[in-house]
Amino acid sequence: MSNSPFSNASPKVTRKYAGFGRRLLAYLVDGGIVIVISSVAETMLGQNPFAFLNGSAQQLHQLQTTTPTLVGLLIAFLYYILYWVNYDGATPGKKLMAIRIIKDDDSKLTYPVAFIRYLGIFLSSFFFGLGYLWVIWDKKKQAWHDKLAGTVVIKTKNKPKTVLAILLSILFISAIFLYTGALIAKRVKEQQRGTKAVVSFRKALDKMSPQAKEYYQQSQALFQQMRANANDANKVRQLNDQNIQILKKALAINPHNPRLWSALGDAYTWVSSHGSLENGLAAYQKAAALDPNNVLYINNVGDMLNRMGRHDAAVLKFQEALRITNRSAYAHLGLAEAYEALKIYNNAREHYQKALAIFKAENNRGQFDQEILETQKGLARLPQ
Repeated sequence: MSNSPFSNASPKVTRKYAGFGRRLLAYLVDGGIVIVISSVAETMLGQNPFAFLNGSAQQLHQLQTTTPTLVGLLIAFLYYILYWVNYDGATPGKKLMAIRIIKDDDSKLTYPVAFIRYLGIFLSSFFFGLGYLWVIWDKKKQAWHDKLAGTVVIKTKNKPKTVLAILLSILFISAIFLYTGALIAKRVKEQQRGTKAVVSFRKALDKMSPQAKEYYQQSQALFQQMRANANDANKVRQLNDQNIQILKKALAINPHNPRLWSALGDAYTWVSSHGSLENGLAAYQKAAALDPNNVLYINNVGDMLNRMGRHDAAVLKFQEALRITNRSAYAHLGLAEAYEALKIYNNAREHYQKALAIFKAENNRGQFDQEILETQKGLARLPQ
């Protein structure tokens, strides 16, 4: 009866399950394609897709909650789901390796099954990727996500293009390593620039002549007294008048010392009898001219421009600082304040967030508590 033309039985097709090697190459090719598409999309939206390699843990957390990253995840989801369901269970990587996904009953994948399988991929990633390695010894070569969705990966009749898949995998992996390596090198260089600025600031003190250094130390003592009497304007004016005269004496001895000019700029930000913000700006600019790669002095100029209401010029000055090092929280904070004053709120929010992330990452001793509070207040002021 089994050979009757009227029998409903159909001959059983022998399936050849795809092993770990073929599936791994297909996965690497597909992963590379997804990364390229996602990176292009995220870059077009103004986000660096590898920004986590250039920032702190706080910045990574911030990055993970931004729209561009969600767009990248959505692209990956659509890539796999649409190919699995609409292209006979084969992504470009799987077609290259002559394999495809089917349900365990030999039928094609449906959207619900594909969705379950995609979610199962995250389960397979746990425990050091044990769910993927399960393919090696499983009788049906099923990974955990296959078992969860009731799917199997089988070989097709086509010949796999193994060499091409290997070359593409090497290309994708090499590109990622080169790109991330460049970002890491850039971050190291920026950190070195920031460190050089602090070292340069300290060296300026060492280069003062003994008499100029004595005047400078007297000035620092007067600054402390001014801060202690901040609520008494007349007292502050009296102290600061002395302070400015002392700093001018120091500069008469060492006129090319940027730290002395910076201190004089600081003095002009306090009330005095014969000083103005214009005098303070000129002093800060002199310090920056004497040490042009020092972000500390450049930020002082930007802060003074903000204080004077010259926010357009302040934006340019803080951008100059950030070109030297993107890790200057004060430059991000000053730039955010300038953008806020100019009512460019999206840019203001971006730089407030960057400043906050850097301050928090470096606040291991609580030294930036005040700056963190100031930055949070700035974010709260922005219209939603």
